[in-house]
Amino acid sequence: MSFVFDIEFISKHTGVLGAALEKKFSGVASFGSANRDQVTSLDRLDLLKDGKQCNAGACFVRPEHKDFLPDHTIPLLCQTPWECCVRLMRALSAEFFLDSQGDRGIHPSAWVHPDAFVPDSCTVGPFVVIEEGAILGQGCILGAHVLIGKNVNMGKDCRIDSHVSICHAYLGDRVCVRSGARIGQPGFGFVVTGSGPVDVPHWGKVRIGSDVVLGANTTIDRGTLDDTLIGDGTRIDNLVQVAHNVQLGKNVVLVAQTGISGSCRIEDQCMLGGQVGVAPGVCLKAGTAVAAKSGVMRSTESGAQIAGIPAMPIQQWKRQVIYLKRLFSNDKG
Repeated sequence: MSFVFDIEFISKHTGVLGAALEKKFSGVASFGSANRDQVTSLDRLDLLKDGKQCNAGACFVRPEHKDFLPDHTIPLLCQTPWECCVRLMRALSAEFFLDSQGDRGIHPSAWVHPDAFVPDSCTVGPFVVIEEGAILGQGCILGAHVLIGKNVNMGKDCRIDSHVSICHAYLGDRVCVRSGARIGQPGFGFVVTGSGPVDVPHWGKVRIGSDVVLGANTTIDRGTLDDTLIGDGTRIDNLVQVAHNVQLGKNVVLVAQTGISGSCRIEDQCMLGGQVGVAPGVCLKAGTAVAAKSGVMRSTESGAQIAGIPAMPIQQWKRQVIYLKRLFSNDKG
C-alpha cells in the first residue's frame, strides 16, 4: 500500500523538527537501504562501517552525529534516533494500515456459539471456533483456525493470529497473540505416588493485562487453584513456557526459549534473556536482569543483574569466566 507523508507528519508524531517542510516521503527503511524518498535512523556509528553512506531523504540522528550525514539528507535531531523512528513507524501503521486486515464480520466457515458475544466491529477469520459464553471486546481481530474457549473474556482491540487456542482466560485491551500460541491449558502438575504420577487438576485461570504481546508458539498454563497472571505491558517472545501459578508483573520482558517454572513471581520491569530457566517458586524482584542461558535457582533483590548456571551476580560470574580462561590457558597438559 503506497502512502505519502511530510516533515509536519513526522514532527506531529515524534516531536522532532526538520527543515524542508515541503519534502515528501514514501516510507521508512534501514540505514543501508533507504533511498531519497524514505526516512531512516542513525543510532550507532557502526552503521557507517565499510564505507556505507546515507542515501535517505531524512534521518533521525543525534546532534553530535549529524556531520556524518550527506547534504541531501535532512537531519532530524534527537537524543533517541531509533525510538523516534519506531514512533514514526507506529504512526504510519495506524494512519495507513488500520483497515488492512480485511472486512469486518464473521467468515462463513467460522462457528460461533449462540451464547457467545461477538460485536459487529470484530473480524473473525476462516474456521474460527468461539465457544459458549465467550465475550469479545470491540474491534478484536481473530485469524484463521483460532479457538476461543468457553467463557473466555477478551477486551477491546485484541489481535489473535492464526492457529491460537485460548481457554480458561481473561484478556485485557489491545492484547496481541502471535500464531500458534497456547493459553489456558492445564499445567505440568502431578503428585508422585508409589504407583506412579497422579495428575493434579487445574481449576485456575490465566489473567492477562492490557497491552501485552505474546510470541508465536508460546504457552501459558492455567493455574492449579490460583490464577496465572501476566501484567500490563509485558512482552513475551516466541517459544516461551510460562507454567501454572506464575505471576508476571508489569512491563516484564521474556526472550525466546525461556522457561518459567510453576509458582514463580517475576516483578515489574524484569528482563530475562534467551533460554533462561527459572526454578519453581523463585521470586525475581523488580528490575532484575538475567543474562541469556542462565539457570536461576534462588530469588533476587530489586535491580539485581545475574548470569551463569547457577545464576550469580554478574560481576562474580565475569570473574569466574576470566579465572577459568586463565587457568586453562596456562594448563600445559
